[in-house]
Amino acid sequence: MWGERESLINARVRRLAPTPFVIEAFIDNVARQIGNPVHWIPSLSSGTGMTGLSVRCQTTGAAVIFSPAGVPPEYSAHCVGHESWHLLEGHLCSARDASATYRDGWSGCVARRREREAERFAKRIGLAAAHATSLAVSDDRTRRLASAFGLYAG
Repeated sequence: MWGERESLINARVRRLAPTPFVIEAFIDNVARQIGNPVHWIPSLSSGTGMTGLSVRCQTTGAAVIFSPAGVPPEYSAHCVGHESWHLLEGHLCSARDASATYRDGWSGCVARRREREAERFAKRIGLAAAHATSLAVSDDRTRRLASAFGLYAG
């Protein structure tokens, strides 16, 4: 099962992470995958303890992803990636599910597994964004230097 889930995570990253990475294009790809609109609102304030939240309308299927405001694009990609995983997997959360993360038993185990998978997907999406940022070179000298270190293949 572990290998199958890792393969699924890797396949989704390859399919959904645009090259070059642009977070809005990633969100559009997620929306196409789930078959409903997904809106991104980077509005969470620092100090709230929240790094992301996804909400999905039960009647229309439309979703909204909230992420921290004013953070580096790689971190935004990570947070949006994490919440996107929950949307892609069809995870629903109720007050019971949220508290299950901290309880023993089958429900807690499932909640922890879901969070680990979402985090693995998010790390790969964040790395895709970081890699794209490192490729955003503007002049010839910078391109040659980046190419010498294997960071640019253009």
